[in-house]
Amino acid sequence: MGVHFAPGGAVPFLGVPPGHLADAHIDLETLWPGQASELRDRLCDAQSPAKRFCILENALVARLGRLFRHHGAVREALEHIGRPGVAVAAVADRVGLSHRRLIEIFTAEVGVPPKLFGRLQRFQRAMAVVQKATSFDWAGLAFGCGYYDQSHLIRDFAEFSGFSPGELLRHRSDRVKVNHVALPDGTRSNLSNTA
Repeated sequence: MGVHFAPGGAVPFLGVPPGHLADAHIDLETLWPGQASELRDRLCDAQSPAKRFCILENALVARLGRLFRHHGAVREALEHIGRPGVAVAAVADRVGLSHRRLIEIFTAEVGVPPKLFGRLQRFQRAMAVVQKATSFDWAGLAFGCGYYDQSHLIRDFAEFSGFSPGELLRHRSDRVKVNHVALPDGTRSNLSNTA
């Protein structure tokens, strides 16, 4: 089983700021000492998927007993960063923080800096179009998703998926989950770095 949190949504469940976990693989036992192995055992013993989901939901709700409040600026920034034409500096002005302070609190709560988050959002918009479309105007796609030009789109596709847009199109599959890309050898690459 796995849980996909909305951007910034994992904070109350982790026990540490997501920014401290970026670019690392941490097992749940490290974050929830003693509780993670008990949860795993209960999930394995459950007789049905519905029971497993119930057990997992209850474990997550129990973690919400810890008081945590998002910084108001992060909530506001999440609504605006990643929209076409919205710069991080403009969002910092909007929320009344310095650019540096916004980066600091956003990274701590979301797990990635706001600029990277915006790039990931833009890439995911482009991926959604690529997954559904049958023919492409790559320059139009780039512009429509907030890229400066087609080469900008190609660079992000290569960085986040390992493929150019055309190569990714040849490897797409209806079985691919959101934020994952099927690779030629059958493995998957996670495209999301937001907890």
